Amino acid sequence: MRNIHLSILFILLMGTILSCNSSSPNNEEKSESVNNGFIEITKEQFLKEKMELGMPIEHKFINTYMTNGVIKASPNSKADVYSYLPGIVKTIKVNQGNYVKKGQLLCTIISKDFIDLQSNYLETLVQLKATEIEYNRSKILFDEKIVSQKEFFETESRYKILNSNLSALKTELKIIGVDIENLEQNNIISTIRIVAPISGFVNKLECNIGEYVNPETILMKILNGNNSQIHFFVYQEFVHNLKEGQSLEIYLPENPAKKYSAKISSIGKSLNPGNKSIECIAIPQTNINDIFIDEMYLQVEIIIDSIESKALPKSAILDTENKKYVLVKENEDDTNLYFKKVFI
Repeated sequence: MRNIHLSILFILLMGTILSCNSSSPNNEEKSESVNNGFIEITKEQFLKEKMELGMPIEHKFINTYMTNGVIKASPNSKADVYSYLPGIVKTIKVNQGNYVKKGQLLCTIISKDFIDLQSNYLETLVQLKATEIEYNRSKILFDEKIVSQKEFFETESRYKILNSNLSALKTELKIIGVDIENLEQNNIISTIRIVAPISGFVNKLECNIGEYVNPETILMKILNGNNSQIHFFVYQEFVHNLKEGQSLEIYLPENPAKKYSAKISSIGKSLNPGNKSIECIAIPQTNINDIFIDEMYLQVEIIIDSIESKALPKSAILDTENKKYVLVKENEDDTNLYFKKVFI
């Protein structure tokens, strides 16, 4: 991080200013002569040297604080992809770097556990239907006091347990993406379809065809830069200058001319004991997909305040013996222009 700096242009509240495109000493000597305290320049020389007259213009002066930052995907913009059950990778439908949409097929897994889970569901479904008939019959008999309360409660308990088990199996199969209606037609499938949990780019592909994977195995990682965050640090003595919603600009060190706007979304409440800095987060206000690489470093320019005032271009400032001055037009005649040095 660097100290606060002020973007400087030279400010002057005065009349007409001479702006010279060339600041070399030779050009200055050729273009001017001194007469009664005034610098005299012929109109022919003025045109030949491509000089210009101008007025001070309104300019916004921005007080900024420079620091380093890093681009990070927000927690909701990155996802690890797993298989719900163990199995063998059968197909891989994407490559690293591909953009995928939420719900798009990424790969398929052959799983014996998946087959067993579907079979268990169908068996439980058959048992539940049989127990439901027995339960309804037992309830009628119990109401007519033909069967004992104990016998009825035993039947009711079996029915409720099977119903609960079937509901749990159905939920588990739906999570994996099984069409329950199709399964209940005895259409058991052997492969699990692994789909993208979010839209984004395949950041890492970490599985191979034929590889055995567990539910703990990361198959691939997906990253979405649309909801990225800028993490940056400021020293504790500066943090009082920050507030949520405050504007800043970010840019790559190798391309400072191309800047992107952002706003502070949160200011940390804990101090890094190592360098006495506080972590803050900003949200980009413009699309940064063209530069987004997760964990990439960049420059952060925090806008503290700004004022508008009259200003001169740097080319209007001349320098003699480390004294800076401008030339103010005082008079002219048919052939010459007369200027006065005004030191600043």
